Amino acid sequence: MKKLATAAAVTVLVMAAAPAFAEDVTTSGSVTAWVAGTDNALLQPSNEQDDTIWGVKGNFKLSSGPVDFHGAAAATEFSDFNDESTFDWDLGADAAFDTGGAKLTFGGDYADGSEDRHSVTARRDTRHPTNVATVTAYGGLAGRMGDVEISGRVDYATADYDDDRHRIFLTHIDQDYRDRSTWNESIRATFSPDAAVSWFGEISATQVDYDQKPPFALHNRDSDGWSAVVGVKVDMTDELTGMASIGWTGRSFDEPGFDDEDDVTVHAAFDWTVDSNTHVALMGTREFRETTQAFSPIYVSTTVRAQFDHSFSAQWSISAYAQQEWADHRQVDRDDEVSQLGASLTYDFLENAGVSVTWDHAQLNSDGFFAVPEYDENRWGAAVSVRF
Repeated sequence: MKKLATAAAVTVLVMAAAPAFAEDVTTSGSVTAWVAGTDNALLQPSNEQDDTIWGVKGNFKLSSGPVDFHGAAAATEFSDFNDESTFDWDLGADAAFDTGGAKLTFGGDYADGSEDRHSVTARRDTRHPTNVATVTAYGGLAGRMGDVEISGRVDYATADYDDDRHRIFLTHIDQDYRDRSTWNESIRATFSPDAAVSWFGEISATQVDYDQKPPFALHNRDSDGWSAVVGVKVDMTDELTGMASIGWTGRSFDEPGFDDEDDVTVHAAFDWTVDSNTHVALMGTREFRETTQAFSPIYVSTTVRAQFDHSFSAQWSISAYAQQEWADHRQVDRDDEVSQLGASLTYDFLENAGVSVTWDHAQLNSDGFFAVPEYDENRWGAAVSVRF
């Protein structure tokens, strides 16, 4: 339980001390303590084991002028399967400056966390959830040329995965072959004929460099990619807003046995405020993602999500979501489907505090010669949250 106390103490202390930094500083955040029961703690295809999970999480945001600082910490404690317990945290900052006709943005983040075992790329046979440390940084510059805004951005990210041991056989499981760094450069032109519509076009380039190459890894997963997209962002009414883009993306690989890949890329999101008490959000994406599947260079993730929120009164509200992901692992016989849905009922007993009960369901179906073990899990929980 030390992880729970550490996460709560760090979050509360940082948030409490934030106003002392400067008079013009604004802060916000939240702390949530929760408990849940699961009917498949290890996400196994058979011989499912139930357990009780305790957790605490918190986040804060500190803003001063053009600079925002943010941080979060979360801990989970499994009652029976203690090796599944985790402690995650991250810290970062973002800044935006106007430089006489141009806008400069930059920022970065460091996170030390645990890979979600529900992911199609995560191992579920290790003693612990895989720990991964990530560093991200970005910089951007935007300016106007007449009615057109021109913006450019550079992103850099690293991922470092920890080794572990097999849950049953205790053999060493090397995950260094997943460590990598990624660069992405993009330039976008945006044209807004009126306040309600913005059309944009974007081209980008990506370089992925893995730390390990053969003979220390099965494949050389280094790659170079590109994409070109067009899209529109619209405020159709005061109640309906959204954006959608479509384009083509490609990737070439240094591994001689991997063929080049290209496909359609899609991003879309719509928000509908039905009335003052009801909100609906829809999202869809189709994009390349890095894979851990042997003999496959990459996989295509197609994801759709819908969320519904409704307030019955100032105190009572409900929320529900459904999400489906299809993972197509290229150049091998493997296709995955991950289904997630859930609902919650919340009662705010104070203006900034509430309690909720939740239910979440997750299921993985995997087909093909390289199919992975499937799982089916239900969680029921309760939580208390305080917002600052």
